[in-house]
Amino acid sequence: MRYKIRKMTLIVLLSTALSNPDAVYASASDRAQSNETTVPIVNIGKKDVIKSIEFENNRAYKDKTLLKKLDFEVDDYIDPILAESGRNIISEFYRSKGFPHVEVMLDRKKLSEGKIIYTIVEGPRLKIKSIRFTGNKAIKTGDLRNTIKTKTRSWILWPVYYTEEKIKADVEKLRTLYFNRGFLNHRIVAQGQSHITFIIEEGPLYKIRNITFTGNTIFETEALRAELTLESGQIYYQQKAQAHTKRILKLYREDGYVDAEVWQQHRWIPETNLVDVEFKITEGRQFRIGKVEITGNEQVHDKVIRRILDEYDFSPGELYNAHIAPRQGGGQLERYVQTMTMSEEAIIRPAQPTARAPERRDAIVDIKEGMTGIVNPGIAMGSDSGVIGQLIWQQRNFDVQDWPENFEEFITMRSFTGAGQSLRVALEPGTVVSYYSVTFTEPYFQDKPTSLDVVGSSWERWRESHNEKKKKGYVGFEKRLKNRWRPSFGFRVENVEVFDLDFDAPQEIV
Repeated sequence: MRYKIRKMTLIVLLSTALSNPDAVYASASDRAQSNETTVPIVNIGKKDVIKSIEFENNRAYKDKTLLKKLDFEVDDYIDPILAESGRNIISEFYRSKGFPHVEVMLDRKKLSEGKIIYTIVEGPRLKIKSIRFTGNKAIKTGDLRNTIKTKTRSWILWPVYYTEEKIKADVEKLRTLYFNRGFLNHRIVAQGQSHITFIIEEGPLYKIRNITFTGNTIFETEALRAELTLESGQIYYQQKAQAHTKRILKLYREDGYVDAEVWQQHRWIPETNLVDVEFKITEGRQFRIGKVEITGNEQVHDKVIRRILDEYDFSPGELYNAHIAPRQGGGQLERYVQTMTMSEEAIIRPAQPTARAPERRDAIVDIKEGMTGIVNPGIAMGSDSGVIGQLIWQQRNFDVQDWPENFEEFITMRSFTGAGQSLRVALEPGTVVSYYSVTFTEPYFQDKPTSLDVVGSSWERWRESHNEKKKKGYVGFEKRLKNRWRPSFGFRVENVEVFDLDFDAPQEIV
């Protein structure tokens, strides 16, 4: 309330000053003739506030639930427009819960008394009891049921209630399905509330007459046509045509055409069941990568990110591959950088070209770092393994050269970070079984796309008749090739020791 009064005072004061400056401040000559201080006085008209918000005849939902849906509360200034919007909010809430015939009325006469009173006629809550499809011949009923979201039961037992929004959304899903199957001139309507029937008029299948390309000057039409599996005489599938649009766009963006765009559209041929398919192309200019600027990385080193980019040939002087790093984000390279650096988000965007280098565009790599280290203590108990303690220390952005300056840095995982390596130490001592292991991974051995894995572990178990101890070691390499093949080789050593044998130890280990 205090904030709103101060805000109103400021508005009235300013408006008074603009309309009549003398009403706020005395003139300079008047102030010179008088030693008295002039204080402006502004009268603010009294405005009614909401004294109460009431609901009548509501049975399905309590007042407390309905009050939370409103955009205002008691002691706010009363506003007839806001009160009317509250009526609509309550109506929509009921409809979303399966009350399609709800009516909410506002008592406008009580507004002058500061009271907002809603009278609710809820009507029946309609359960969806059956769903039918009629008129479908080309697409099976089972496929149609799998397409829509509305069901007669949720989690087998719970009923589903009718809402107009859900049914409209299902009609759109069915239309998309038919459109993608080549039925471009279909008609679908839904009837009923408890018993819903989707009435379908499929219409004819449409086939492709001609395929044309416009706007292409860099790639010949035949080269673009070679990227397609669409041919004249085939059934026109919208989804398939959109996939071909992405193929053509990939061809341009991989070749440095950062701003290239491709649209696909079809045109009906009058009085036939044929369509012409056109791919419209805006090529733009070809760019190479200028500088690569990395921002947002406080823990991970620039070198770690740059070698990831180098693996994808995304480095200064190379063609700007906007397929793996599109300007709108969400590309394959961004996801790979995010995964390899354990970041919350990685965005790669092209800067605008400069007058000095109009054929180049700098790449800005923005990293939002995440938590890369964990310390996980624990304890477990089992009838066969006894009591086992657990302490796991793991850093997925490990750097052996980044030693902590104090104990707090070590505990808060702000040390041993930056080089993009991974180190996991597991200590699990127990009364019957104990296990210890160290795992180290260098994803870029000698700064090449080759990973080095080193694993060492020790396992020991105390039995009634004997004790066992196993020690293992592993060193492996994996090369990541451009064609996604990953040849690997490794060396493994293992030592098994059985000791403290009793006279009743099993014969196979004696």
